Amino acid sequence: MTDSEIVNSKLLQDANIIVNNIYDLVNTKEAYPEAIHVLIGLIEEINDFNIKQGIVRALTVKEAKGKANYTLLKEYNKYNKSFSPQIESYCWAIGNAFTVIIQNNDFEDILEIIQDKQNGISRQMFIMALAKLPKRKMEAEDSLIDLLDDEAVILQTLYTLSRYKAQKAIPKIEMLLKNSNPFIQKVAQKSLAKFK
Repeated sequence: MTDSEIVNSKLLQDANIIVNNIYDLVNTKEAYPEAIHVLIGLIEEINDFNIKQGIVRALTVKEAKGKANYTLLKEYNKYNKSFSPQIESYCWAIGNAFTVIIQNNDFEDILEIIQDKQNGISRQMFIMALAKLPKRKMEAEDSLIDLLDDEAVILQTLYTLSRYKAQKAIPKIEMLLKNSNPFIQKVAQKSLAKFK
């Protein structure tokens, strides 16, 4: 059986859902709460990264909140993000899932992920997800301010710091107004406007 056939079979057998492929779930407007536990179980079983990424994208729904978090963090930490663009893209998709499913108890794991530069651009959406935890602002500020020196995640960091209205970040953001990249200058300017 191919990985795609395994996914289709498990969804039919365990959740009574018929799909041609995993992206049918990704693209549907219908909720599928009965499939969440099946999808979580499939993450480690499937080897094809295109299908794995489809599963992660299918778990990027509110019904997966508090259910898929542990498994997705474990899955993220299994891979060397610089190994291949495909793995980096897969890990980026996991970070994107956390923009929907993040919970307070994910904070320490996510902080560790974003601080590790070896995780490259796969950190971007984890940084965006932190904006959804305003009560953790004080704990996240220093790490985020440090990331303003990291070109791979600077835009996402500006977004989250501006959502936090992190006054402590203003001097460093003001320095970005002189960045060699005009787009970063523009985003820094917009971020500063949100502090007012």
